[in-house]
Amino acid sequence: MEAVSREVKCAVCGYVHRQYVITSMLTCGCYLDLRPVEQIKALISYEIQRCPKCHYCALNVSEKVPNAEKVIKTKEYVEQFNCSKFPKLANFFLCYSIILKSVNDYAKAGWSCMRAAWVCEDMKEGVIYFPPKIDFDLMYTIGREDFERIREQVAGEGFDEFCDAIGKEIKKNYNPEAEQECRERAFAFFMKAKKLGQRFAKRKGVEEEVLTDILRRLGKFDKALKMAQEGLRIKGIDRDVRLALEFQIKLIKRKDTSCYTFDDASKFFDEEKF
Repeated sequence: MEAVSREVKCAVCGYVHRQYVITSMLTCGCYLDLRPVEQIKALISYEIQRCPKCHYCALNVSEKVPNAEKVIKTKEYVEQFNCSKFPKLANFFLCYSIILKSVNDYAKAGWSCMRAAWVCEDMKEGVIYFPPKIDFDLMYTIGREDFERIREQVAGEGFDEFCDAIGKEIKKNYNPEAEQECRERAFAFFMKAKKLGQRFAKRKGVEEEVLTDILRRLGKFDKALKMAQEGLRIKGIDRDVRLALEFQIKLIKRKDTSCYTFDDASKFFDEEKF
C-alpha cells in the first residue's frame, strides 16, 4: 500500500487542507461480507475524508455530492456526526451514508454503513490504524484525552508497549450495539437498492451472499437461511460464491455469528471431502 498527503479544497465550503490519499494497494482475498483481509484492514481509515471546517464527509471531499451543503446542516447529519455511541471514524462513514441517501444512492450508502460496522468491529480486536494520519480522529477509535493519558503512562517504554496499551483501550470502548446498528442500516439500504435495481455487487449471487452474512452476523438465522437459499437458486453463479452460500448455511445451522472469509468456505469443503 502507498498513501500520499495531498492538499485538497473542500467542494462544499472551499476550505483548503491536507488529506491522505491511497495511490496503490494489493488485495489479498476478502471476508464473506467482502471486506479485504487482515493485511489491508487498517486502510479503512483512508477510505473516508472529512472537512475539518464544515464537516462534510465523503470519499473525496474535493468532489461534491448534489445538495451536500444542505444535508450537512440537517439535524440528522449533525447528530450523527457528534453521536458518542459510535467511534468518530464510524460516524464519518454514517454521515456519508446520509448524504448518499439524500440522492437515492442506496447501494453506496449501504457500503458506507458496512464500513462503519467494520470500524466498530475493529474495536473488539483493538485494531490500531497506522500509519498515523494528519487527522487524529481517523488515526484512532479512542478520544484524544485517553490517547494522551496512555502516552504518559507508557512514557519511556517501547513502541510495542505503547501499541499494546492503545489496543487495550480501544477494546474497552467496543460497543456491540453500535456494530449491530451499522449492519442493520447497511441491510436496509441494500434491500432498498435491490428493490430499485441498484446493484451493490457485480457477480451473480454475491448480493444474496452479502445479505446472508449480514443477517447471520446479526443472529437472524431464519431470515439468513432463506436469503442463502435464494442465492443458491440463481443460475450461473461462480463456484466460490456457491461454496460461500453453502458454507453460510452450515454456519447458520450451528448458529455461528463469527466472521469468516471466502477462503474459509473453500477450505471447509476441501477438508470435508476427506
